[in-house]
This record gives sequence, structure tokens and C-alpha cells, in this order.
Amino acid sequence: MVGLVRGLHGLKGAVRVEVLTDRPEERFAPGVVLHREGDDRPLTIAESGPDSPGWLVRFEELRDRTAVERL
Repeated sequence: MVGLVRGLHGLKGAVRVEVLTDRPEERFAPGVVLHREGDDRPLTIAESGPDSPGWLVRFEELRDRTAVERL
């Protein structure tokens, strides 16, 4: 586990992630593919960056706020 979704941010599908890794700049780099626990569908990081507290992350597969509400 590299992080936990702790909230939504904006209308373009970004989420605030609580970082659980010691290398967030590598784990949340654009192009990295993550998987939700218990779900084989990929989530490809489109954009990310530090945001206190945690990181803001946007996924290619989830394009808007409605799509990320399921996370």
C-alpha cells in the first residue's frame, strides 16, 4: 500500500492522498500504474504533486469529480 485516498479536490478528478511510502515522488509519478486494494483495474497517474498534507493525484481513467467519488 502506497497511500490512502482522504478526499476529493476540485472538479477535474484530483484526489488528496495520505502518503504511506517513503518515495512518493517515484510512486506517484506520471505514468505509474496503481491498483485499488481488491480491484485489478489499473489507475494510471496523469498528474501528481505534493500538497500539505499529502499529495494531490489525478488518474487518467477517472476524468472528473463524479468518477473519483467512488474511490
